Amino acid sequence: MIGAIENRLPFHIGLLVHGWSGQQFMLECDRAGIAIAVGSACRAGQTNIPESLTAIGLNLEKADQYVRLSFGEPTTENEVDFLIENLIKIACR
Repeated sequence: MIGAIENRLPFHIGLLVHGWSGQQFMLECDRAGIAIAVGSACRAGQTNIPESLTAIGLNLEKADQYVRLSFGEPTTENEVDFLIENLIKIACR
């Protein structure tokens, strides 16, 4: 998990997926029925490294591996279990 626990929103998780580009990992998640995002939400659609990611210490290489997961009030425990199981399967390919 990226970022300090005390300085984060409780329903967002940022992860680095080593060995993958965030974009590639996001596409594989999409194929599995999982919607995740890459980069910073405040800079969606821009190609340069977001200042928010450099502010938490990520360089260009690590920023490319960064993915974002967001949860909502209706997210169920079964959905989280499905997410974890499939993230592991995808990451270990």
